[in-house]
Amino acid sequence: MRKINILWAEDNSTTFALHEGNLRSFLGARGISATITRAEDGNAVFRHLSYPELRFAALLTDIDMPHFNGLDTVKALKKQYPGLPMIVVSDYTTSPEYAPILSELSDTKVITGYFAVQSEEAWFEATWHAVARTAPTILHLSDIHFGSDHAFQAKLGIGDLITIALRNITKGGPIDLVVVSGDLTSEGTEDEFRQADEFLFSVAQTLEIDVNRFVIVPGNHDIYRREEVGRRFSKFVEFLDGFYRRSADPMVAFSRYPDLYDVHREWLHWDAKKHSEQSLYSISIYDELETVVIGLNSVISSGELRLDLSKIEPKQLISVSDALDELGSPRSNYFRVAVFHHNPFVVPSFSAEGEPERVVRNPALVLHELIKNQVRLVLHGHSHYSIGFKYVPLFLEEDKRTSAPLHVFGAGTLSGKDLAVAQSYYHFTTIRCELNEEGSVTSVGVTPYRLKDDRLDWQSLQRVDVILQ
Repeated sequence: MRKINILWAEDNSTTFALHEGNLRSFLGARGISATITRAEDGNAVFRHLSYPELRFAALLTDIDMPHFNGLDTVKALKKQYPGLPMIVVSDYTTSPEYAPILSELSDTKVITGYFAVQSEEAWFEATWHAVARTAPTILHLSDIHFGSDHAFQAKLGIGDLITIALRNITKGGPIDLVVVSGDLTSEGTEDEFRQADEFLFSVAQTLEIDVNRFVIVPGNHDIYRREEVGRRFSKFVEFLDGFYRRSADPMVAFSRYPDLYDVHREWLHWDAKKHSEQSLYSISIYDELETVVIGLNSVISSGELRLDLSKIEPKQLISVSDALDELGSPRSNYFRVAVFHHNPFVVPSFSAEGEPERVVRNPALVLHELIKNQVRLVLHGHSHYSIGFKYVPLFLEEDKRTSAPLHVFGAGTLSGKDLAVAQSYYHFTTIRCELNEEGSVTSVGVTPYRLKDDRLDWQSLQRVDVILQ
C-alpha cells in the first residue's frame, strides 16, 4: 500500500475529528495509506510545509480561519509549491462573498476544486484523484522532415495521419507527454517550420493536451544552412516561440529557455552575439506527473560540409546539471527522461554511410553525465530506426556500486523520404511508464506503430518491456 501525507488546514477540531478517519478509510480502500496532519490556520500551513522531512501529497483547507485565511493561503502557496494539489473544504463555498473567488481560483487552476464539508463523498473523491499518482505515457515522434524529404506528399495528408494513427494509439489510454526528437524540417526554412507548427498543434488538439506537454529538440535538418553560422538556429527558436505561445501557461517558454528569453519583449529570441548551440537545452518539469524531461541539443551548426555531425559540449551538460541540482525536494526525486536528436550508440541501419560518424562524438561523457543526474530513459531520433539499448556500466573499483541501467530508445522516422528495409514510413512510438505500490516508476513498455506505405494500414509492433532497477 502506498503511503502519503496530507495536510488539512482546519481551525475547528470537531470538524477535523469528524471527517479525518472517514477520509483515511476511503483512501485506504483504494490502496493509499494516508497520514493526515491538522494545521490550525494558514500560518501553520506554511510552517508544516517548511519541514524538509515531510512531503505532503495534497492540501485541504478551510476558508474562514484566524490569522491567515484559506484563500490567501492557496494564492500564496501556488507560486512557492506549484505541484501541490489544493482543495478547499468549507461551509462557506456558496456564500456571495467567497463563491466568485472560488470559481476564479478553480478556473485558473490555483485550486483543484472546492466543496462543502457536508459533501463528504465529493471531496473524498477529489482528494483521491489529486493524490493518486499518474504514470506518464509518452508519445515519441522524430524525423518528420516537412519539405523536400517528406514522404507521401501528394497521397497522405496531415488530417489522415492524425485521425487514423492517433485514434488507434489512444485506445491504450491517454497520452500525457509528446517528445519530438528533432528533424521537424528538411532544410530549416520558415515555411517548413510553419507546416511543423500546424502539424504538432493538430496533434495537441487531437490528444486534447496543452502544447506545454510537448518537448521539442532540434535535429541537424532544423538548422537553416543558408544563413551565416551564428544565426542558423534562429528559425528554430522562432518556431519554438510561436508554438509555445499557444499554451495556456504564459510562462512556459521562459521557464524552459531562460537564457533565450527576452524578458523585455517577452519572446524567445536567438542572439548570435551571445547564444551558441550550447544554449539550446531545456528543463521541462511536470509536477502532476512527477516527471522531468531534459532536452539537449546534439546538433553542431558551425560545420560547412558535414552538418549531420554531432556533439553535446561539456558546457551544455554542466548547465543542465546545475539546473537539476537547483530543483530541490520533491522535484529532485522525479522520474527523469532525456531527449536529443543523434544516436549515442552505433545503430545497424545506414551502414553504407559510415554509421560511426553519425553517433554523438562524445558518447562516454554524455552517458556519464546522464547517469550521474539519475536519468533513466533516453529518447533520440536521427537513425530512422526503431531500436533500444540497455546500458549498464559495471564499475570494478570497490568504492563504486553498479549503476542502475540507462535505457535508450530511438524512434523510426515519422516520414523519411527514402524507403529502406531499416526504416518505416510514418512511425509513432508510445512509451507507457508503470508504477509500483509506492508510486515509483519501475518499468517502461515501448510500442512502435508504423505505416510502411500509403495504404493507411497501421501496424502495432510487439511491445518491449524494460525494468528500471
